[in-house]
Amino acid sequence: MDVADRLHQRAMGFEYMEAKAHKLKTVEYKNGKMVKETERLETIMLKRVVPPDSTACIFWLKNRRKVEWRERVEAPHDDANEVITLEISDK
Repeated sequence: MDVADRLHQRAMGFEYMEAKAHKLKTVEYKNGKMVKETERLETIMLKRVVPPDSTACIFWLKNRRKVEWRERVEAPHDDANEVITLEISDK
């Protein structure tokens, strides 16, 4: 179920928050000369956007909506025991 959910998210696109460490530097001056320099790490949260993936969308539709999205259509032939498979092309 988790894999199906992740595939669906990838097909639809999603957003997530990412923590990123950012180095900040503070410099103190007195009479034009540097007196003290300090550094600290600060964690910032960034919003990341993953756009919809058309390949994942097609894969999901072909597996979850087989009747509507299959590429092959089977048509009965004159001979009752024989079935012809037609390939559908976008071209």
